Amino acid sequence: LTKKEREEQGMDGISEEPVQKKFVVSDITPECLAFVHDGNKRGICLYADELASWFKNFNRYSKGSEEQFWLSVFSGKPIIFDRKGMKRSISVKHSFISVIGTIQKGILKELAKGDRNQNGFLDRILFVLPENLDKQYWNTKELDAHISLDWQKITQKLIDRAYSVDESGNPVSNEIRFESAAMRLLME
Repeated sequence: LTKKEREEQGMDGISEEPVQKKFVVSDITPECLAFVHDGNKRGICLYADELASWFKNFNRYSKGSEEQFWLSVFSGKPIIFDRKGMKRSISVKHSFISVIGTIQKGILKELAKGDRNQNGFLDRILFVLPENLDKQYWNTKELDAHISLDWQKITQKLIDRAYSVDESGNPVSNEIRFESAAMRLLME
């Protein structure tokens, strides 16, 4: 509606822009990621099918501090963006962004370029390599319908999970400690 139409219908002021609920993002700038996270305070998952592309895209739009942005995010620090071209300031008190993806073993050395092997960046990444990883050949089998349904149920259960909030209504992370057996495995 135009401003005049809103006034004629008794609508005072400008209504707030609706926020799209989004849990998974992909190719995204830190500013846009902060905007999405601001509307989805429970957390965001950045999915990169090829993690190498995520690393190579650091600082693609500006020579700056994207790697330092991620170091702060991985520590759960607040995200604040005040940029000239932005409609409004973005402030996320408790950042929670997980990054998942795949990468080939031979490309892992790319991760250690620059300061990443000294500034704690690599220490914030959990590398997982499945045992008995056999190359899968092309096949024409269809995925069983129950697998997709089971996955939807799992993700919906996570989305619906209750969480704690602070005095401002912002989600508060709950620390889950390792069981002693899990900690031993981690330290091996």
